[in-house]
Amino acid sequence: MRPLMLLLAVIAAPAFAQEPTLLFHADFDEALDATLAAGDGTATLLRRAENADEVIEQIDYTDGVSGRAVIADERYVSYPGGANINAEAGTVEVWVKPIDWAGDDDLFHVFFTTSKEPGWLILYKYLRTGSDTGISRAMAFYVQGDPGDEGLLKTAVPSTHVQWQPGVWHHVAGTWEKGRAALYLDGAMVAERIGGAAPIGEFSQIMFGQPWGDPGPRTMALDEARVWDAPLSGEAIRASFAAGLSRLAEHSPDQMPRADAIVQALGFPVEDRIAIYVSAAGAAAAPGALSAQLSVVPQGGETPVHQQDLPAFNTARELFAYIPTAEIEPGLYDLNVTIGAPGIEPLHATTQHEVPARPEWWGNDLGKSDAILPPYEPIRTDGLVLSPWGRDYDFTDALILRGLIAHPDPNAQISELASRFHQTRDLLAGPVAVAGSVDGREVRVMGGDTRAASIADEQVLLSSRAEEAGISFETATTFDYDGLAQVSLTIIAPVGAQLRDMRLEIPLHTDQVTLMNFNSVDGNKMTSMAGAVPEGEGVVWENSWLPLIWLGDEYRGLCWFNDRYDGWSGDIMQRGRIQLVREGDVTTLRLNFAPELAADGEPITLNFCLAGTPTRTMPAGWRGLVRDGVVQKPEPRDRIDRALEVPVDFRVWWSSGPGMVEHYAYPSPIHPEEAYREVWNHAEGVSDIQHHYPNNVTAGKPMSRAFYGDWANQCTADLLHRLTLVPPDGGRVDWNTSIVDWWCWEINRMMEWGLDGMYIDDPYIYPSFNDRTGGAVREEDG
Repeated sequence: MRPLMLLLAVIAAPAFAQEPTLLFHADFDEALDATLAAGDGTATLLRRAENADEVIEQIDYTDGVSGRAVIADERYVSYPGGANINAEAGTVEVWVKPIDWAGDDDLFHVFFTTSKEPGWLILYKYLRTGSDTGISRAMAFYVQGDPGDEGLLKTAVPSTHVQWQPGVWHHVAGTWEKGRAALYLDGAMVAERIGGAAPIGEFSQIMFGQPWGDPGPRTMALDEARVWDAPLSGEAIRASFAAGLSRLAEHSPDQMPRADAIVQALGFPVEDRIAIYVSAAGAAAAPGALSAQLSVVPQGGETPVHQQDLPAFNTARELFAYIPTAEIEPGLYDLNVTIGAPGIEPLHATTQHEVPARPEWWGNDLGKSDAILPPYEPIRTDGLVLSPWGRDYDFTDALILRGLIAHPDPNAQISELASRFHQTRDLLAGPVAVAGSVDGREVRVMGGDTRAASIADEQVLLSSRAEEAGISFETATTFDYDGLAQVSLTIIAPVGAQLRDMRLEIPLHTDQVTLMNFNSVDGNKMTSMAGAVPEGEGVVWENSWLPLIWLGDEYRGLCWFNDRYDGWSGDIMQRGRIQLVREGDVTTLRLNFAPELAADGEPITLNFCLAGTPTRTMPAGWRGLVRDGVVQKPEPRDRIDRALEVPVDFRVWWSSGPGMVEHYAYPSPIHPEEAYREVWNHAEGVSDIQHHYPNNVTAGKPMSRAFYGDWANQCTADLLHRLTLVPPDGGRVDWNTSIVDWWCWEINRMMEWGLDGMYIDDPYIYPSFNDRTGGAVREEDG
């Protein structure tokens, strides 16, 4: 086994409940009043004034994407909100042409905004800020909503930077709903934010082109403004963009934001294939009349090494396809696409792609040996009680788990006066249960016919089975020597059975549940949490689906996690999918995986992990090894913790710090090993730590360019949708991929090179207390 288990927050988007309905459309052709409006479509012209914007009678027009477009400068157009916009969810889209400004200028440019109640929506280009805040001069979609009690972000602001030029049209769209906001530019989803709140209530106004901030060049043309009552799919937004692009190709090709035809590629080298996206949005032909062929030609050569016909174009004049690469030698290639249709000149598009050579780390078996690595110990067994270091897991007659006893670690004690540390405690207040209702009958399954399929020092395989209300409950558990129980729970119900309120319940002792840690859905550390468990009785905390929750106190705890929501049904972003329920001496973690489900004959399978903490002994003298703070320079830092007896100087070799090359934190350094050895200075008392940022596959970094498709956690369709404009701009790592091969290889190389340690940036598992102050044990040790 590989004892390395790093956790991932999976980005999840809820399914749409219905097809979106167009609520508002202003084409600006014959009049400013809306062409279609679910509410009042009367337009009001306004001009910015010092105290209050004044109503005016005239505004200028220009040629639009279709028909004419309105020109906004210090003047803009406003409409009543009300039924014209659904505050809680929707899509806004509009075509924008800057006339006297560029996309990297210093001013605000507001394309669409609402009144500031009950929340706020703004689709705009942000001004230049005094310091680099990330959003400075960025294209952004600002969504401010009501977080309620759900722990959602009050604001979500997906953003990106653009290089727009005057005189070129661009399609801009934003989608929003509870838990997700996304920004689309020219048909491509360029940014999204998960975990944000949505407005609740009714907007009084919607406005297009409202001027903000300092005066200056801000003239722009606006055309084809639309508001929908739900988020449009990526395909629908691309189809809208393609329709406008096709019209521009007919009358103003010099104002198109991109070529008539483009091709983009994304490599999946481990899968021996390349995914390609082809758009012929500017073709003067119906989508059904278009056809395309592809050839793969070595750069500098003429003879193709591979050719294939591509599938049919969809209504957005686009297609996705795969190119097999198993028979293509590593190297740089031109991917050439020819697009034709009766009566038009062929269109051509090309892109470059590298088929990488098999890297040294690929397919290694590091960490897969049966050897038990220190400081772990062999699993001790007593019947079906399995004991790795520091814990006893009782699987006797349990469907999932009957008991979990944690023992203290003498090396980890913070204070001699911390007497609660020395206790041996059962973390569970009862067996883990599957509960719910089947055809109106309440069921609760805790026990099962549990058997050991195999027992070894390093791993035990278990199975258990139970029957209740005509339903079969089965578990297969892999238990490793680090104390990680990987559980696969399968529920088989007869066709038509009505399952309601199906849930996992993990009962814990209330006095041991004082602290909690959870990872947010988007993995962002600002929306994750480590701190005190809320007080009270009943449901004291609830949230949407989350990939990880830890509950415990300063000394021990239990972690539940599943890095995917497979087996969960319904809206996983709905509040209440995960709850913490306190009833006197018992606090239960309730995981509501199926609120309402009609069995269709297919098994329901949930995969999750349970781990009691601590998972291993701390090294002796650990307080002399751990310090607050990070050094981002190669020079040794002064003593960090003067209050402790054994200070340690250390330095982190930052990815772009002096003495190291930029991007070193990523797995393809551009200098040889000898160059790094020359700059490392192993002085006595100085620890050299290598920096790594494994959770992001970041655009532009060497490994990302080659292995993004294999490693990123979004599904293939999501990745391809991002290819409509530029390659993906970074995403979370999926640890169930070949990245584990690289990660184990990189750690092994670190040890071989003689580095003292590795700084893993943003693994999203945060401590609950500070070792220097003692944190929550302050009352015990003074």
